[in-house]
Amino acid sequence: MKKILISSTAACAVAFMLAGCGSGEISAVKDGTFKYDESISVGDAIENKPYCADVKWNSQKEGGRLVVSARCEIDKRITQEYIDDKLSDYNKKIAELPQEIAKLEKMIQPYNEPKDIL
Repeated sequence: MKKILISSTAACAVAFMLAGCGSGEISAVKDGTFKYDESISVGDAIENKPYCADVKWNSQKEGGRLVVSARCEIDKRITQEYIDDKLSDYNKKIAELPQEIAKLEKMIQPYNEPKDIL
């Protein structure tokens, strides 16, 4: 399995303000939400990915900033299945393109025929 580093620097300022030392800043980041989707926490977004197993959270100072990061093991089999499913979906859509083009050409055909104006 391949390791991947997922950093959540956007929530670091909030984490720093809400927590002192230890795991408080990690909890603050994990419990935080993204502005574009407040229906899921940062922790759930990272920890509930089927391809991301054995998540380990860490906090440390980097360049005077507090950085909270999450590392997880990537399951190659699940990742490959996801890629294969997406590729299959794309291939189906590509196969449907000629029929879709034919439908559009049929729709615009009346507009392409010459008309007598007089």
